[in-house]
Amino acid sequence: MASNPPASRCSRRAFRPSTRGTWLTVALGPAIGVTEGTPTMFDLSIQLGFHLKGRASGFGFGLLTEVMPGEAGTAYEFGGLVVWDIQPLERYGFYITPGVALGYFGFTAKDDGGDSSSPTVSVAAKGLTLHIMLELKLSLADRGMIFLRAGGMDLLLASSSSSSSCSGTAIWFKALAGGGITF
Repeated sequence: MASNPPASRCSRRAFRPSTRGTWLTVALGPAIGVTEGTPTMFDLSIQLGFHLKGRASGFGFGLLTEVMPGEAGTAYEFGGLVVWDIQPLERYGFYITPGVALGYFGFTAKDDGGDSSSPTVSVAAKGLTLHIMLELKLSLADRGMIFLRAGGMDLLLASSSSSSSCSGTAIWFKALAGGGITF
């Protein structure tokens, strides 16, 4: 008759360091407008990337895509991502990950022109975005991960195609939670 291993042994196995260097993650949470006129929006973030060493710690890079729907319109970002996964505890798959992304930002505004029965959509702003983030990650059985993007901030430099308030600088603070797979 087989016996069950001790709980501590199972815990070490479940949260062991990841040996897989490629990741795909999805995160959800609020994007809170910090600067005047910057709306608070819902944020859906997707990352795809890999580490140069082929395991989950150290330097990595990839792609970041974000979509932020809101009452005033929808914002979207596409950019390159650079991260550094720091593993403070050698025996466990816990990582502290600072990162930065640089890319394109676009905002499509909803404009009903005074007639809410037939709203139109137009590109209100586009520009450059700098995304700064800090994540706390936990590896799950060397196949997946859960994480909290405890600090995330977007700095946007935009130009507007109209006289809307979308031109200039906008800052969002983001707090996202998510999960993903490693392969």
